[in-house]
Amino acid sequence: LLAHDGKDRETIGLTISTSGALVTLSVLTDRVYQGGLFPDWAFAVILGAGAILMTSRVRFPELRVVLFNRWLNLALLGAAVTVSLFFSVQLVGLTLAAGYITFGLIRAGLRFL
Repeated sequence: LLAHDGKDRETIGLTISTSGALVTLSVLTDRVYQGGLFPDWAFAVILGAGAILMTSRVRFPELRVVLFNRWLNLALLGAAVTVSLFFSVQLVGLTLAAGYITFGLIRAGLRFL
């Protein structure tokens, strides 16, 4: 998704695709581990957090801006594949999505300071 017709490289609020990926990967990861990873109430918290972040004024960078460096892409892909050998692919995807959201929140916190 392009932010603001290509004029700005940030989105205001979390995109619905990223929030949907976070929720979907949370459910799939929990299913892979037979429902033992998250308690049932955690999904309500994840949904609420996603809704709050989508309606927030927090500026998240476009994913293509975060992964602009070719060597960073290769290193991240290599790390994801390596970790996928030991953990489920769903857990690796959930970790990457949560990392992107955390990166955006840290950037917002640093701007606030």
